Amino acid sequence: MPSITRALSRLFPISNTISTAATMAEAQTIARLHLARTGHAVRIAPASVGFSVVEVR
Repeated sequence: MPSITRALSRLFPISNTISTAATMAEAQTIARLHLARTGHAVRIAPASVGFSVVEVR
């Protein structure tokens, strides 16, 4: 039976903003580089100006 902390971590993932890019192409490049270096999951989300590259754990 999964623990409560694991269930909560699935509902509310911990995320760290890595960078903000002006275009989607720049954000994809940053995301690919970060994934290649660290192996951590990365998500690209629209920001108020451009796109945010966010690491999700």
